[in-house]
Amino acid sequence: STTLGPMSSTEQRDNLLKQISDSLDAGDELITGGKKSDTEGAFIEPTIILNKSKESPSYHEEFFGPCAIVLIYETEEQMIEIGNDTHFGLGSSLWTMDIEKAKQIASRIDSGSVYINTIVKSTPALPFGGTKRSGYGREMSEFGIHEFVNKKTIVIK
Repeated sequence: STTLGPMSSTEQRDNLLKQISDSLDAGDELITGGKKSDTEGAFIEPTIILNKSKESPSYHEEFFGPCAIVLIYETEEQMIEIGNDTHFGLGSSLWTMDIEKAKQIASRIDSGSVYINTIVKSTPALPFGGTKRSGYGREMSEFGIHEFVNKKTIVIK
């Protein structure tokens, strides 16, 4: 009973399909989806890819659309290393029943926000912005208001 809307354009749909194809050519495993939907327009089937290599586009590129990339890790340290081994850092989410452990891990993830047991989203009450190639500074909240203020320094000797 889920409704999946279209992507922003057929061009973006085709870009995502190429990323999926290139990832599979690099050795990733297609779990489900990966094709244009039978629906007319900018639709793609919900897709899940199992990443197999750091050389795959699925490891380093942002995939915008209904495509989840799954990476498998064996230790907590490896999970944090994988999570931080990216040029991007807008937001991330941790899913666990151990909230105290999640708090410890969240402090070690290099992204603008870490959401625990919920999806990344913006709200006017919280600062929102990324790290690395995902931005500088914050919007929303009191922090965001300061981004739009010209502050002046006057020095008197």
